[in-house]
Amino acid sequence: MKEEIRKGVTKLADLNYEYVYPHFARTVSAITDTVPGASNLLSPIMVYFEEIIAINTINSLYTIGEQFMNGGTQLASPEDILSVSAKMGLSAAFLFTSVLGNFFRTGIDKKMGVQPARFNAGAEIDFLVDQLNKRRMIKALSFQDTTPLAKQAVDDFTLKHEGVKIDSTNRVQRSFIPRLMLWRTHAIGFFNPFFQEVVFTTDKYPEAIAHEFAHSKGIPQERLAQFVGIASQIESKHQYLQYLGYLSWLNLVTHAALAQDPEFSKKERPEKTKLVNELLTRDGLNERSLEDLRSRWEFADGIDQEIMSYSYLTNLLADKLSNVLPSNFLEKIPTNVAEFCRVPERGIAKFRSDMMMLLTGQKNAQVAYSLEPALLLHDYKEKYVDQMIQNIKSARLARYNPRNKVIDNF
Repeated sequence: MKEEIRKGVTKLADLNYEYVYPHFARTVSAITDTVPGASNLLSPIMVYFEEIIAINTINSLYTIGEQFMNGGTQLASPEDILSVSAKMGLSAAFLFTSVLGNFFRTGIDKKMGVQPARFNAGAEIDFLVDQLNKRRMIKALSFQDTTPLAKQAVDDFTLKHEGVKIDSTNRVQRSFIPRLMLWRTHAIGFFNPFFQEVVFTTDKYPEAIAHEFAHSKGIPQERLAQFVGIASQIESKHQYLQYLGYLSWLNLVTHAALAQDPEFSKKERPEKTKLVNELLTRDGLNERSLEDLRSRWEFADGIDQEIMSYSYLTNLLADKLSNVLPSNFLEKIPTNVAEFCRVPERGIAKFRSDMMMLLTGQKNAQVAYSLEPALLLHDYKEKYVDQMIQNIKSARLARYNPRNKVIDNF
């Protein structure tokens, strides 16, 4: 029975993706491109979403309690019940069309015949280092110039492997509270499925543009968006996009590999960065790629060390209390609890992320962003990339055939 229900939901979600979502995406994207900035206006709500929900919940409970104390609540009329039911039905249909339905459809990984595959981290890193070293002289493009190329790469990739054309927004927006959003959520960028809008908090990570555009193609899962973002750049004709794809792939493989060591996971971010840097230097990665990775890590480290928003006050209060409370009491407080009390906003944002992962059938964020896409990309390499590289080599040999070369001084 459960299997029949699951198949029925998948079939419905597939029909939504093929026949409804493309029209929704095209219509909303056209409006967004004409009047951009809707997601920016909602940025404060997205940042303080949990706090707003908490305040509204407290207010609602207070109102219900007040009504109860004044003689109870009045039963709703049939018209009110019908009105609320109609609104809930329309909201559910909108949510299913815009985002939830795509969680249940047949994934692009299954359509491509790609599945998570274990691999030797050393051999994988050697392959990626070799690909980056071959492209070390490629001219870098600006974030603005990379955007249309990344969008086209994702368009071509998803059309090729999914067979459905999804028209999405043609540009990305810059958040007007970028550092606060990045500090609290660690989100380089985000895709708003309701407005079909891509918003970035920084331009330090051009390789992430393709990831966000992948979301706009009806791919809400982070592991699949990460996979499509990297794979679409590798299949692109533009060598700078290929460079960004391999750079992003190497970054997540090294972190995924090192994360298998429990001691690595306990280390602070700067120490992790140092270890990854030493590993890649030892493996012969060219200086240009190392510098590109270092600049990203250092930027993230810098943001991590800041204190913003109301966490400045909670951190200050924690310092004051630590000077007043006895040391034997402070020693009994778990480290993660103490950290949450100092900087509650990050803990709240992590809770939101974990809950979203749980509700949508995904694993934790660390696995979804690094380990799972790394496993998918290895199988993709075995089934697609190796053949692509072989085809390129064959084409080059066809253009240069030694038997056709004129030998002068024989």
